[in-house]
Amino acid sequence: MFKSKEKPVIEFISRFKYLKDIEEVRPVPAQKFIPEWWRSAPYSTNESKNSPEGGLVKQCPMFPDLFSSGYILPMWADTTLYFKNNEWRVKCGSTNSPFIINIFSNDQFLKHSNYKFNGFNANAVFQFENPWQIKTTKGYSIFQFPLFYHFNNDFSVLPGTYDGNIVETNKLEVAYFGNEKEIFIKRGTPLVQYIPYKKEKIDYIIRDSNKDDDEHFLKDRINRVGMFKSFYAQNRNRG
Repeated sequence: MFKSKEKPVIEFISRFKYLKDIEEVRPVPAQKFIPEWWRSAPYSTNESKNSPEGGLVKQCPMFPDLFSSGYILPMWADTTLYFKNNEWRVKCGSTNSPFIINIFSNDQFLKHSNYKFNGFNANAVFQFENPWQIKTTKGYSIFQFPLFYHFNNDFSVLPGTYDGNIVETNKLEVAYFGNEKEIFIKRGTPLVQYIPYKKEKIDYIIRDSNKDDDEHFLKDRINRVGMFKSFYAQNRNRG
C-alpha cells in the first residue's frame, strides 16, 4: 500500500460514491471545528492586549494543541436515537438510506461498565457503521477520541486506539445519554476526532532532578518571564 520512504498519510476512503463531494460531511483538520466558547473566550482579565496579566484558560497550551491535533469526522446523515428500557429506535438518513446503525447490547458493554462522560451516565450504546474506511501508513496507529470540549449532553463516541494499517475500522460505538428522550444529530455535526501517531517504544525513567535539570529550568524561566504573552503559544510550531 505505502512505500517506506513516502511521507506518512492518513486516508479517509468513502464507501459510498459521491459522499466525499458533500462538503459538510467531509473529514477535515481538527482546527475547523474549534468550539465556539473557546473562540469567544477572553485571553486575560487585563483589558490591555499588549500586557495580558491575569491568565485565563485561553493561555493554557493544552487546549489549542488538542483543538489542532488530527482530524474530525462530521456526522454523515441526519440521525435520531432513542432508548428506554429495552426499546431501541434509530434512524440514519431518510427512507432507503444506505447508512446503518446497530444496537450495541448492554450485555456487551454497559452491564460491565458504569460509563460516564462529562458527568452524564450512558443509558445505551449504538454502533454506527462508519461510511469512511480509515487507513494510515504502516507503523502508525490512530487515537479515536470523543470531542471533550464540545460539551455535548446527548451522545459521545467511545474512545480507543488501533493500528491504522491493520484494522481498517468501520465501526463507531456511540454512547447515548438521552435519558429516555429522542436525540437528534444533524448532518455535519462534529462526531469524532482521529489523531494518528507513530508506534514506537519509548524509555520509561523515574529519577530526581539534577544540576542540568536545574540549569535548564532557570534558563527556561528567564526566557519566559521576559514576554507578556505565552512563551509556549509563540514557540509551539517551531519544533
